[in-house]
Amino acid sequence: MNYFKRMLPVVGAAALATLIYFLSLLFDEPVRTVIIGIGALVFLTAIVYTLFSESIQTAKDIRKIYRNAKGKQDD
Repeated sequence: MNYFKRMLPVVGAAALATLIYFLSLLFDEPVRTVIIGIGALVFLTAIVYTLFSESIQTAKDIRKIYRNAKGKQDD
């Protein structure tokens, strides 16, 4: 469950990008390209956000393990 909660931004962005793609089918080629580009940016932003939040969470977990191994309490 915890993994799903961490991946929720990517799943939501994928759904939003899919909706944006189907919306782009209503328009002609120049507008369609811009709309698909916006959808791709939304999806990539969610992936980058998830990767950074995962790395921050991993760093916090490692710090907690290290402090507990030294016998100190975490702040």
